[in-house]
Amino acid sequence: MQLQLQLVVVETVERLASHYRMIRHLPGKPGSLAGFYETYMQSERTAEAREGQVRNRLKGIDMSSPRSTLDGFLHSVNSAYQLVMEADAAMKADPPTMTRQEAIEVDIMAGNLLSRAAATLDLRQVPEAHRAEVGLESVLQLKEIFDRMLLPPLAAIPNEDMVNAARRGEGTSHLRPGDPYRWKYPNTEFEIIENMEGDNQGSFFFSDETVSRLHADFLEVRDLPYRADTFGTPGPEYLAPDKSEGFYDYYISAPGYMVPGASFLGTLVDRLPEWTHQSYEDQALWQWAGLLLSLLAAVLVSFAVFFYILRLGKGLREPYRHWVRVLAPVVLAVFVMELIEFLNEDLNITGELLPPVKIVGGILVTLLLAVAADWICQAIAENIIISPRIPDEGINASLLRIGARVVGFLIAAWLIVDGIRDVGLDPVPLLAGLGVGGLAVALAAQKTVANFIGSLVLFANKPIRVGDFCSFGDGQLGTVEEINILSTRIRTLERSVITIPNSDFSEMQLDNYSLRYERRLKAVLSLRYETTPDQLRYVLAELRRLLLSHPMVNPDPARVRFIGYADYSLDVEVYTYIRTDDHNTFLAIQEDILLRMADIVREAGSGFAYPSQTAYLGRDAGLDEEQGRAAEARVQEWRTKGELPFPEYPESEQRKMEGALAYPPEGSPSPESDEPS
Repeated sequence: MQLQLQLVVVETVERLASHYRMIRHLPGKPGSLAGFYETYMQSERTAEAREGQVRNRLKGIDMSSPRSTLDGFLHSVNSAYQLVMEADAAMKADPPTMTRQEAIEVDIMAGNLLSRAAATLDLRQVPEAHRAEVGLESVLQLKEIFDRMLLPPLAAIPNEDMVNAARRGEGTSHLRPGDPYRWKYPNTEFEIIENMEGDNQGSFFFSDETVSRLHADFLEVRDLPYRADTFGTPGPEYLAPDKSEGFYDYYISAPGYMVPGASFLGTLVDRLPEWTHQSYEDQALWQWAGLLLSLLAAVLVSFAVFFYILRLGKGLREPYRHWVRVLAPVVLAVFVMELIEFLNEDLNITGELLPPVKIVGGILVTLLLAVAADWICQAIAENIIISPRIPDEGINASLLRIGARVVGFLIAAWLIVDGIRDVGLDPVPLLAGLGVGGLAVALAAQKTVANFIGSLVLFANKPIRVGDFCSFGDGQLGTVEEINILSTRIRTLERSVITIPNSDFSEMQLDNYSLRYERRLKAVLSLRYETTPDQLRYVLAELRRLLLSHPMVNPDPARVRFIGYADYSLDVEVYTYIRTDDHNTFLAIQEDILLRMADIVREAGSGFAYPSQTAYLGRDAGLDEEQGRAAEARVQEWRTKGELPFPEYPESEQRKMEGALAYPPEGSPSPESDEPS
């Protein structure tokens, strides 16, 4: 008898938890200790309470079976609801019985509980950018549906033992190897299914199909009443029979924190008239008003910031202007991110309105950052171009700019594709459209591409630079003013500007005069036939002396030769190089040398022949016999002494003569006289 009594007591103790779950929602008798157990379990003195605080922050829900998943889901939402309602009532009391800091801590605990509940949902089909919001709203909508239905008896919900039995082929459920275990909530299409892959293999989740249909199912039952506090017949046990009535409507209309009194905005909203709290399309009127005002403020601030920064940059010199310009998209991107954070966290935009707001905001941020990246690349290029070694109009500067634009475009494209993925959109259609569009653009821009390739050819060969004087095409002359990625601009001798596509210019024959370090002097002196050989020798010798002695003449070569008998003259060719690359300086030196040549011809007693067939009637003075005899005597003296300078002057004599003449000639203004006093 004693043994039987002991067995009855043990069995009763084992079933106490089940009995308590069946009746804990019922009201207590007058004068009873109803609620004492919950108060004790929630106090910080119990090990269960301390473990619960740790689990609230770190540990997830046990999802080893459909029963544990459903139980964890219901218990987490009910616990969050109880915390939020008690904190809200405490903050609205007069005076408040809870501080704002305590309300924030309660809000964090409630958020952790709802996050644990959201972990029971299969959200893999939801874009990652929206999972947090979609998960939270789906949890509240699913709980609202459950609170309008009868809970299934505990024995009807498979636990871990029942799942293992089904895997062994026992009972009514038979699983084929590799098939997931499924359990459908009675009288619904909501299904809890076993995950067969990944890190959570073996855990049970509400299926993705369940999540996808939640919003539509919630709208179908939203106007139905909640279930009664007591339901069913005595005997069956139920999981977490508590309800969270109105939790979803409370959440979508609360500003900022779940406990509105924890935020400054919540305090302001509580003071608004009651009609502003009416809901339209899952948003309260004050939320719609806040959204419109926020967007209007965003537009005004964006225009003000953008134009102020651009105007500020215009007053700066290069390259600072480009760096200041970068601030505009960066500042606006930060502003848009803060605005989206305000709309989501503080204004608490929810439902179907939130994803478009986040998508549009995310795309704007992405585009602004892409523009900033492109402008940063351009600013870096301008920083390099400002170096004195790189002319601003040259092809190097143009290629640096186009290179910066290409790099900036690639970075911007990568940011846009990544940003589109982050906001939950599929970038594949965009990339496909860009591919088709790129092909069309390439076909339409063949000439542009050819010009760009021509600029690369000019860059590689470097036949000309900005400022070079050259001959091009059919002999046109001009000075290069600009070489960009598509064309070259040349200022002609007529002071007009010719623009030549680089694809054509790179194929032209170019003669770059600016690369000359010396200028050629070539002249043919036509002497009269009356000139005697010795007079001719005198002219040749003195002309050679002139070239060798002139400081602006390169002595290698300094050639003077009698080259033949022409129809009416004895021709002497003078060929040498002048030590200058400047055209005006060359003309001055050439003028000096030609005048000295005329003096030598005159001193030799000779003269220049005239190509004419006119018959002269008159007395001809003829040649100067005295000067002719003097020249011939001088040549005879050279011959006698063995100093006849033919075919060349001796090297020793050449060294003596080098630079012996005064240049500029005596009587010319000195360079110092041209300097300003």
